[in-house]
Amino acid sequence: MAATETFRTWRATHPDSGPLLETFKTYISSLGAESWESEAKAAISDKGNFGPRKAVAALANRWGGEVFLGVDKNLNVPGSSLSLQALESFLHQASAPKSEVFISDLMECVRAPVTPIIVSETPEGRTAFVVEVVDQALPVYVWNDEHKGEEKLELWVRQGSETRLLGGVDGISWFRDRRRASILRALYLEFDLMSRQVWPDIGWSTGITPVLPYFQRCMEDASLYTMLRPDDRKALLGEAGEGGRGGGSPGFLGRLLRVRSLVEVQRSVFKQEVREPDNLAMLDYGLMTGASSLSNLWNELKQDRENFKRWLQGQGIRIE
Repeated sequence: MAATETFRTWRATHPDSGPLLETFKTYISSLGAESWESEAKAAISDKGNFGPRKAVAALANRWGGEVFLGVDKNLNVPGSSLSLQALESFLHQASAPKSEVFISDLMECVRAPVTPIIVSETPEGRTAFVVEVVDQALPVYVWNDEHKGEEKLELWVRQGSETRLLGGVDGISWFRDRRRASILRALYLEFDLMSRQVWPDIGWSTGITPVLPYFQRCMEDASLYTMLRPDDRKALLGEAGEGGRGGGSPGFLGRLLRVRSLVEVQRSVFKQEVREPDNLAMLDYGLMTGASSLSNLWNELKQDRENFKRWLQGQGIRIE
């Protein structure tokens, strides 16, 4: 469900696609209809800027994506009379309340710079814009100032090809799901980084054992228990299966985060193999079997990474 490329990256891989406007038309045609991660807004001006602001915030509250301004629903490109300076000005939402627990300056969600595309060079001028939106950990609010004296903050979220306004209860559920996805994605990225560093950075002489500090903090501040579901904790940490009539356990289920235990086991094997050899032949044999243990460790960690990645994708959580 994650976007694989944007207009910016697409242009870099299609250097011979022609003038900027034609390249842009080719790109949006390849996307087809609007989606989870793209929205088109046609005629915009300083007087009608709530729709574009809503589109940017909605994408930032989901997985990010692109807003095409000056593009209609059929992906025609009439352009807009809006200037780049005016666009950036109303995305700042200068009159909106500010807070450390939410975002109201929409330019914080935009991967700079906004790409302007000249549609018409007539005196009145027409320009289309590509606004590349980055998803945020904090909720992003739109300052609805369409009615004087009734201004308010609103939480909009992209839902399929639509943009949806969330109420109080929906907003709480959305925030919990958002926080859960953020924790799980960060745990995967930490595990991915650490597992890739195990091979070159194991220090047998100093006793270095890889740890997962973000995971540890999630346990300490109770995020692991308050934000993750029971099935999440089972997948990450594992769970001993209930014994049958004969007693005992049929096995340990789950357990995607195994970096520390795997390294400890293989470290012990390596030390055992090279300890106090009777002769050089035994030392060579110990080093060879120890290296084999490290190779097995590397293969197991790679498989764990793939299992973790597939599990996250099955949860609908983007990883990039």
